[in-house]
Amino acid sequence: MPDPITIKNLIQEIADRTLNLSPLGKAKAVAYFYLPLMILGLVAYYGGGLASDSSIAVAELKTELTGAHEPSTKRGLVIIAEPNPNEYRIPLAPNGARIWSSLDNKSANRNKEKLGLDQAELKVITPFSGESTPVTLVVEGELGKEMYLPGEKVSIDQWGMSSRRSASLVYGVLIICSLALGMGVAVGFPPIKSDEDHTSQIGEQPNEGQVV
Repeated sequence: MPDPITIKNLIQEIADRTLNLSPLGKAKAVAYFYLPLMILGLVAYYGGGLASDSSIAVAELKTELTGAHEPSTKRGLVIIAEPNPNEYRIPLAPNGARIWSSLDNKSANRNKEKLGLDQAELKVITPFSGESTPVTLVVEGELGKEMYLPGEKVSIDQWGMSSRRSASLVYGVLIICSLALGMGVAVGFPPIKSDEDHTSQIGEQPNEGQVV
């Protein structure tokens, strides 16, 4: 994660530069930077994130369908792991679970150290060697409520799957609206006239007979 001190210094530098701007410059900064940033920040906080794709997505499986028979309860999970550097440990109820993956035999053998399962925990270390595309995993077992990353513990709910199409449409519209709002605010500010536009002879009319 980014260093908090670095982030604080960056925010302070942006604030200082904004304060040193002219009134028109401040209006533009608010219109084209702060308003869109505030709107997208609210979307990120209340909507679960700005990105339509996370580095890993987890979906819980609850039932099994077998032909014409009635659905029966069977717990499991589906994981789609993007090729981004990270390590995930997902607690599972002990039940002698197995893993199905989209890796072929050679890839699976090559990544034995990055993908493992014991009776209580699933280990996934990304990216997988030799894989530049997302890897899909199907695992038997009852999914826990939390997942462990290096240095932190997060809720499984934060890593649920979402519709890429709907997310793209929503965020695209929000960005367009925020920029349109910013442009409207900028237009609403009165123009700032510099001192060069003022005549040096205050209160006097230019001499009509003067030859330039």
